[in-house]
Amino acid sequence: TGRDWWTISLSSYGWEKGKMDGEHQEKKRKRSVAETNPPTDRFAKHRKKKKRKREKREMSTPDSMSADELLTYVTTFCAGKGSWHVHQPEGGYRTISGAVEGYFGNKLAGHLKAAENPNCVMRVLVLCSSGIRCCDVFRELRTLAGPKALVAKLFAKHMKLKEQREMLAEKSVFAGVGTPNRVRALLEAGALDLSQCELVLVDCWRNVKGFNIFELKQEAADLRNVLCALADKDFAGRLAVAAAAPPTG
Repeated sequence: TGRDWWTISLSSYGWEKGKMDGEHQEKKRKRSVAETNPPTDRFAKHRKKKKRKREKREMSTPDSMSADELLTYVTTFCAGKGSWHVHQPEGGYRTISGAVEGYFGNKLAGHLKAAENPNCVMRVLVLCSSGIRCCDVFRELRTLAGPKALVAKLFAKHMKLKEQREMLAEKSVFAGVGTPNRVRALLEAGALDLSQCELVLVDCWRNVKGFNIFELKQEAADLRNVLCALADKDFAGRLAVAAAAPPTG
């Protein structure tokens, strides 16, 4: 080319140096922009919207309603089927055992004593959203009932349908704890006698995602079927709901 090697080297150095200076200036500019305009949380708006929806849902659930509101809610939930008698004190119930004690009051000891007789039929039916939740409620009611009054497991986690039918036919039961799906199967099989049941208690416990039995699609459909089946049998007892705190962790 006719050019000396040092001339080429100096021109290449100048080009590289200019490129490096330009990149340095660009990084400096971006850093100053970042300092004056701190980055925003991309998902903050989504979380706020989700929180508002959750708070709105919790305000409209049965465990926060008065007796009249609960009656309207259950009637609408069952599509107007059945004539329900609702037991719902102001503030509602926070535990299942508290709801049973609050409903029966001083008569609870007499019912527990009568449950020891071989001809006694179920007095309390508790409907829960899952088998795991049923286990917790079962332990709670067994502590309340004592060693002699039987609390039946009416869910699929520990017992088969045939075993539950045999147990209900052979033993007297004070209370039953189950999922709507299994309770419906026992009702259709004629194994569950609720002719003297005084209280149907719907557990409004919320799972880790914040949903209760009325808000879970399949469980709500099963619950509706059970309540409609009770309405067909002219259920004369009372309906109540109880809410518990969601699990931690």
